[in-house]
Amino acid sequence: GGGYNSGVFLLRKSEWSRQFLSDWWDMRSFVRPPGMALSGDNNAMKALLRDMPDFQEHVLSPARCTFNSFAKFLTFSEQMTVMTNLNEQPWYNSEEYYHKGDFLAHTPGYDNKVDCLRLLLQEAR
Repeated sequence: GGGYNSGVFLLRKSEWSRQFLSDWWDMRSFVRPPGMALSGDNNAMKALLRDMPDFQEHVLSPARCTFNSFAKFLTFSEQMTVMTNLNEQPWYNSEEYYHKGDFLAHTPGYDNKVDCLRLLLQEAR
């Protein structure tokens, strides 16, 4: 279950999906106390997928930016340096980070989601 993320995924309505969600929901040992940036749901999902005997029959993982883009955060000094040559930055053209036109952006594990989303919205305009 390498790059899977519990914050962004699609399921086809089926008995298998209902059972998957039920099994995942019951993995209470992974749950962390409220207020922590990481709740444990992602680790539970990865453990469930890793141990799934029929994984290949039911799970498809498209390229991450298909619907799970992440933001690339820069310090203020980095922003000033790269803005004049943004297209030359290796990370800017990478499929690993959000680009205008991506279907969905995701803010996993960030404590300050508001600032993170504000940066993503600026990039999307």
